[in-house]
Amino acid sequence: MENELRDKELAARKLKGKIKEKEEEAFLVKEEFATLQEELESKNRKLRKLWTKYEASQAQMKDLQEEFQSEKDILLEEYTILSQQLKLRALIIDSFIPPEITGLIKSRAQWDDDSQQWFIPHLNLVGNAKRAQRPPTGITRFVHESASMYPGEPRYRSDNVVDLEADVDYPDKE
Repeated sequence: MENELRDKELAARKLKGKIKEKEEEAFLVKEEFATLQEELESKNRKLRKLWTKYEASQAQMKDLQEEFQSEKDILLEEYTILSQQLKLRALIIDSFIPPEITGLIKSRAQWDDDSQQWFIPHLNLVGNAKRAQRPPTGITRFVHESASMYPGEPRYRSDNVVDLEADVDYPDKE
């Protein structure tokens, strides 16, 4: 259905182009004039038409050049940003990952055509994800009676010492 529409549009464009060419040919055909004044007026009309076509093509060319330049600037800016990000990532990798491990990761990485990204197979079986969680020992720490007076106070906790949501107001030291 869409292909038929495209074909019809293409055929219509070709026909319009052929009609335009025929009109231009008819326009440029030599005409016979009775007087020099008629010939002058005819040639002036032709000249005006050709001049407007020339100006339209010049304007179109200028618009295309401006569009090309803006696209070029956008691509250059994207290239600059991507190259900076790449350099930063390379610096981080070189600074914190030993070269042997980097080579090992590169050798195991595979390209996925569907997502257009590199991935490392079986990533869920390596590193900290592989290490099992320690079961709780069940041993509780001795809690002093003064700690039991402040049940929500983080400094008296024995379990889950790190609580990122705790709002603690520390007194100002003078």
